[in-house]
Amino acid sequence: MYKILIVDDEEPARYGIRRVLENKDRQIFEAANAQTARDVIKHHRPHLMLVDINMPDEDGISLVRSLAEDPLKPLVIVITAYQSVKIAVETMKAGADDYLTKPFEIDDLRSVVRRALDKFGGEISVGGRDGQWGHPFRLEIIGQTLSSFHSKAENTRVFPRGNAPKTIQAR
Repeated sequence: MYKILIVDDEEPARYGIRRVLENKDRQIFEAANAQTARDVIKHHRPHLMLVDINMPDEDGISLVRSLAEDPLKPLVIVITAYQSVKIAVETMKAGADDYLTKPFEIDDLRSVVRRALDKFGGEISVGGRDGQWGHPFRLEIIGQTLSSFHSKAENTRVFPRGNAPKTIQAR
């Protein structure tokens, strides 16, 4: 089950996005501000976060930037009413994976979310520290049959995305 966090100070916007994305394979969380979003991320470790740029107190870009060093940060789709190349570049530099401009079509929202969740395709969920991660990790088996891999599984380590060495060999 994918966990998706919607961060927007406007309740109707969160509601609309939730209605479009809800299904049996997705658990949706909502946050009206950056601090609530951080709490949800800490306790629920969502796979994907949709965040509005323009929010009171702290903007979405600042929130995304603050998560950059977290190895388990969710994938980020920034939602903005600003349709400028400068804003798009700034959001990507801050750590966003994609962005949508308001107003957007429902099909565009579904498409960008599907692309993001496809990055988790073929991955499995494993537990981390005391089973807290719940994040998908990619398990790649190169040059081995599955049965030979299973016999060596006790010597294999699984790394959070971005933290694995370039080559992992079973002993």
